[in-house]
Amino acid sequence: KSQAELILSLRRKIWNDRLEVSFSVDAVTAENRPYDISVKYDINEDGSLKVRGFQKQANDPTLGNINNVNTTGVGLYYRYQFNNFHLRRRQKDAPANKN
Repeated sequence: KSQAELILSLRRKIWNDRLEVSFSVDAVTAENRPYDISVKYDINEDGSLKVRGFQKQANDPTLGNINNVNTTGVGLYYRYQFNNFHLRRRQKDAPANKN
């Protein structure tokens, strides 16, 4: 038995590119088509704070190839870019001068 795979994907950004909706589906599988739906929203204008929700349906070969394994989730994440990275070393207390 040969295995073929064809995945169709659609991604669209709306509302000044702050909301992204994406969808993909396995077009070859006849029944119980695996799919992936994702919605991502930039909370602030620079895109450093985002919220993402998703739902996936897949076949899991580790569970005996059980079909219809659904995964749903929501996440909040923050991203900060910087040019320099310095580690601060704690300086040991200088010995007290004794006279």
